[in-house]
Amino acid sequence: MSSLRLLIAIPLAAALSGPIFELDLFINDPAAGYQPTGWPEYLQTSAAKYMNVAGISFIQPSDLLNSSYDLPAQVATAVKSLRSQGVTVQLLIGGEISAGWPQLQANPTKAANAAIALMKKYDCGIEIDNESG
Repeated sequence: MSSLRLLIAIPLAAALSGPIFELDLFINDPAAGYQPTGWPEYLQTSAAKYMNVAGISFIQPSDLLNSSYDLPAQVATAVKSLRSQGVTVQLLIGGEISAGWPQLQANPTKAANAAIALMKKYDCGIEIDNESG
């Protein structure tokens, strides 16, 4: 399969006027979990000065098949903080070292329903970032 980078949804896209400036924040390492360096202190209160869209990295594709999966607490806090500052957020699924694409492709309906649930819960969008091939 070729590299896939697909945007599922960005809420409030119609409310964005002018150019989009997106900053991808490496907050959730698939192997090591929450990365505080990906969520610097100055963005916790002033993110809208630097961006109007934030990509939050990364969720494993296989996580979407786990019915009990939720964002790690620190990542959820970062998403809520950004949204409260008026920054549109998209959760990034995949990335360069991702795993679980075959499982996701075997059950796309379950994965899509889980993605929709995350989007609704956190008022954000999802971007599929299949760089593994």
